[in-house]
Amino acid sequence: MKDDTSIAHITMSRFLSHEKTKADLVDYLANKTLEYNRNSDKVIVVSASGRTSSNRVVQSESNNLEEADASVDDPDGNSCITAV
Repeated sequence: MKDDTSIAHITMSRFLSHEKTKADLVDYLANKTLEYNRNSDKVIVVSASGRTSSNRVVQSESNNLEEADASVDDPDGNSCITAV
């Protein structure tokens, strides 16, 4: 998936019918979210394809996903997650 990928001629149900297409879309959206929020005052955390990334350095203990969605904090101890 790239910025210039043309999907105008494909129905959404067909576009999302393949697991690889969905995974590619999630990766694309995660990367674009970080790119868009690169200089944001908010700490943005995205997770896609088994990788978690942020627009800032975030320190967290190693957790599983259920624990991580409730415990990701920024370096000042403020909760980073507002929606999961």
